[in-house]
Amino acid sequence: MDVMAELAQMRHHNNGVIELREAQERGITLAQLSQLVTAHKLKRLDRNRYILPMERSDDLVTLMRMDRKAILSHDTALYLHGLIPEAPKETSITLPTGHSPDPVVRAECKLYFIGEPLMDLGLTLVPTPQGNLVPSYDLERTICDITRSRARVGTDLFFDALMKYVDDPRKDLDRLNEYADKFMCRSMVNGYLEPLLLVKQA
Repeated sequence: MDVMAELAQMRHHNNGVIELREAQERGITLAQLSQLVTAHKLKRLDRNRYILPMERSDDLVTLMRMDRKAILSHDTALYLHGLIPEAPKETSITLPTGHSPDPVVRAECKLYFIGEPLMDLGLTLVPTPQGNLVPSYDLERTICDITRSRARVGTDLFFDALMKYVDDPRKDLDRLNEYADKFMCRSMVNGYLEPLLLVKQA
């Protein structure tokens, strides 16, 4: 049996993740999997799941495949949109309220929760640095998110991102106000943005 071919087939139909139980059902032993991990031909995610080395090149893609309800947000979205220069140490994701995330996702990510009616507001696909498209939020949704969660995001990063947004030709203030109304945070968003816009116009 070609073990690597079997694993590649499993990866293809299981969102990039190889489940230990399925591998064993196909006749692949735990000892064989451990040998592949030692040889760096396989990466262990947790006790029961693995990914092939090709998945390691883009951790954001791997995370998104682990939990299909997750959307990259907040400071991670800022990074993907180019509003901050470096990727955050902890990936931020938004999930529907009441959803129980994948254990690996829970361990590796900063989690935010929102009700279903607002979950998809501003949802888009954004390229990672490796060029793969991942679900994230557009600039305006991200500005609303970091304003509402500025204490968790951090004051310095929050204001740096706002100043970058004000200078960004992609900004859409009408859309921002529309989103802010739905989040009921328009006065808060405008309270931070309007002074920056006035300075830019001066």
